[in-house]
Amino acid sequence: MTTIIIPAHNEESEIARCLGALCPAERPAELQVVVVCNGCTDATSAVAASFEHVEVIETPVASKTVALNLGDRAARSFPRVYLDADIELPRSIVDELAKQLEETGLPAATVSFRLDLSSVSKGVLHHYRARARAPYPDHLVGRGIFCLSEKGRSRFSDFPPVIGDDLFVQSLFTKEDCVTVETFSATVRPPATIRELVRVQARVAAGNRQHLELYPARGQRGSRWSLLRAHLPPSRWLDLTTFLFVVGMSRLIAWLRAGSENNKWETFRSAAPVG
Repeated sequence: MTTIIIPAHNEESEIARCLGALCPAERPAELQVVVVCNGCTDATSAVAASFEHVEVIETPVASKTVALNLGDRAARSFPRVYLDADIELPRSIVDELAKQLEETGLPAATVSFRLDLSSVSKGVLHHYRARARAPYPDHLVGRGIFCLSEKGRSRFSDFPPVIGDDLFVQSLFTKEDCVTVETFSATVRPPATIRELVRVQARVAAGNRQHLELYPARGQRGSRWSLLRAHLPPSRWLDLTTFLFVVGMSRLIAWLRAGSENNKWETFRSAAPVG
């Protein structure tokens, strides 16, 4: 049996598509699906409960990490797939994730992803062009999907109360610890405007800042020199300038908000993975 844990906060418009793709009523003995509705003020729990063979847990606390821990306590098996509620992950890919962990003996697995920049402004496009030339380690983050074997899950106890739960998990595994299923690609759609991008990246910056403070030995710091070397040609200066503006503003906002409830759910949807 594979267990899927889905933290959901006000996802009534998304959760049906997520659960429909998983087909929980198909071979139910092979799949445990746990939806943890946290701090919901809509009909998320009712929609989830309408699906046969789906377990619904409710908590008044609007916290993703609280939801993940409640899901872990209800889980009865390994491997475990941790899945964002707005992602349509086909049942066949769940089976493939479990198969890859069993065959390779590796502790972690995820899927590939691609950026859909077809509907973004020129400023956002400049930002992501620069980012692509000096990539950070991203073997488990940015997809909304990661799968852990029993050996992998034993590397930590509870999910800590952090903003970047996927960043915390990634810091426990090297790229060589992780297998990527290439037959499914999570399509990530970034914010369309610079203003929205800065708002979303401010939360990312807050998560990175918190992670470095809590786990300095596991921090992922980018190389400024690598970034600058990648943008020596004048034709790339606008990309670099836009990237530095977004990063600088995001970090400033994260710094100004330090100490507030930065671990609350972000309402903007920056990713809508599809097959």
